[in-house]
Parts: sequence; C-alpha cells; structure tokens
Amino acid sequence: LHIYGKVPEGKLYDNLMRMLVRVRNGNIPSLNDSILTAQGYDPEQVKDAPAGDFSGVSGSMLYEGAVSAARRITAALSARQYDPDGIEPIVAAEAFPASTDDLKRVLRFLCEVVKPKLDHITDEMDHLIGGTSGRFVPPALGGNPTRGNVSILPTGRNFYAGDPAQIPSRAAWEMGGKLARQMLAQYAEQEGGLPEGVAMVVWAGNTLKTCGEDFAECLYLMGVRPVYLG
Repeated sequence: LHIYGKVPEGKLYDNLMRMLVRVRNGNIPSLNDSILTAQGYDPEQVKDAPAGDFSGVSGSMLYEGAVSAARRITAALSARQYDPDGIEPIVAAEAFPASTDDLKRVLRFLCEVVKPKLDHITDEMDHLIGGTSGRFVPPALGGNPTRGNVSILPTGRNFYAGDPAQIPSRAAWEMGGKLARQMLAQYAEQEGGLPEGVAMVVWAGNTLKTCGEDFAECLYLMGVRPVYLG
C-alpha cells in the first residue's frame, strides 16, 4: 500500500519493489525462486515440502533464507539506485554455488522495467485531476500488481476488470497447482485416498484479484493445463 499519488520512499520503496517480483511475472521468474535455484535447490520441491528435509534443513527454513537473501540483494541494488550495472558485482558477492542466470534476469527486470513503472505512481493524482476536469484518462487492466501483474503498472488509469485471455496467468497457474496438490495431500492423509469428486466456488472478485488462481486449481484437478503464447 502507498499514499495516493506519492511514490514510496526508503524501505517502503525497496519492500514494494521486492514484493512486485516475489512471484513470476509472465516469462520473468520470481526473485525468491531464482535465489533458491542459485543456491542449488528446486524451488517447487522446497515450496511443496515446508517440513521436508533438505540436507538437514527444512523447506520452510530454506525458503525464509531465500527471502532474507532477496531483502539483502534488493537493499544492495537500492544503494546503487537500481543501476543495472550493479547486478553483476552484487550477485557475485553472494557466492551462489549454482546458476545465477534467472536471478540476474529478474534483477534486470526489476531495475529496467519495475522501477520506471513504480516511479510513475504520481500519475494517479494527475489522472484523478484530469478525469474530474473532463480530460481523457488512459485505460489499463486492473488487478493486484504483486500477484505477478507488474504489467498493469503504473496505477491511476481508468482500469477495466480483466482480460479473459489472461486467466489464469502464469503466476496464478503455479499457485493454483500448488493449492491443488496441498488439498489432495491433506485429503489423502485424512481419508487414505483421493476424492471421488471436488466442488469449488469461484468468485469473480477473487479471480480478478489473483488473475485466476481458483480457475488454475480447477484446471489442475481436471488434469489439464493452459497453453501460453509468447
């Protein structure tokens, strides 16, 4: 959250920047997952087994460690005013044992795409005044930008509810699949098998907010998956 029309400052700005890449944005991997990959772990295995044993460390502890690293890296980028040239030395300083390609990719996205969009939060007040004065307010897709929807930034547009062609989003598909697996695992533990049927209530408001996590869970349980273009 932020004050309408005002760009956050200091730690509030850095925290919002980090939250905007905490999940996948289209083809851009999530920051936390890319750190787990750089540490030599499979992000999905870690997230699906919070109580699992990963060489003596639980999945939840590994994930918390990745979040801490994300905070540290974001702070280091902030100290360099999110200059993309700072990515290489910052990542090198972490001495990750595995590939850092995904991590560098998301950090470049953070510097070159997310920051310019976030810095235009001031458009909110400009367009509010423009709209009440009868001037044109540019349209944009609505939704929650921290759910893998950086593309809807900057805010302050004349937003429309949603684009059916983008539901479920890639980030929503990952979350929906995770929710379905957790539900099936819990049912199997309690009942000793798989359910014969599943009924779900899908709300329009929540669908727009999450870009279709509920729909993604339904598709996963049906045994089908979306095909994405691009």
